[in-house]
Amino acid sequence: MTDLRVYRDDSEILMWKWEAHYLDGSVLSQKDEDGIFHFIKEIDQSKLSSFWMISELPNYPPIALQWKEGRKIIHFYRVRRMSIGTPEELIYRMYCFGYEGPDEKVILTIMPDGGVIVSDEVVAEVM
Repeated sequence: MTDLRVYRDDSEILMWKWEAHYLDGSVLSQKDEDGIFHFIKEIDQSKLSSFWMISELPNYPPIALQWKEGRKIIHFYRVRRMSIGTPEELIYRMYCFGYEGPDEKVILTIMPDGGVIVSDEVVAEVM
């Protein structure tokens, strides 16, 4: 059987990581204690209680979505570059997550400054 686990070094630092909290009290983290990265597709959404985004930085509270049957997780990143090719070049990542249900779609975007935008569409640029 092929080992599909993903190990990453610290060269790709995620400032926010997801956690899937299940009805039975168990938790699946994007990065577990063994350094293994998990994928969204590993989450059993039929047994989900809540979906969290947890900051690796101090002073940023976790963000939780309470789960309802019939929802599908949305999770992706937007990477932006500013002042490309100059000494002031800046690369930043926006963390996008939420859900799509039978009657609604909600996407939360965590901005580089920690602010959160809630929308039914993808935030294309930094405001």
